[in-house]
Amino acid sequence: MIPAHLITQEYFQLVANALEPQGIAVFNVIANAKLTDRYSKRVDNTIRAVFTSCMASPRNYAVDK
Repeated sequence: MIPAHLITQEYFQLVANALEPQGIAVFNVIANAKLTDRYSKRVDNTIRAVFTSCMASPRNYAVDK
């Protein structure tokens, strides 16, 4: 579980401010890749609120049946 203070806009803004001008940030977030649950949507929206030019790259996504 991710500590709540590490998935806030304020935290992501601190990360963005620490980057070099052409720097990149990579986040490994374990969430629903299709954003079909509230948690996944909120985390994605929070990151995108700070990092407006970002992309998601789900890896090995599978749904339990």
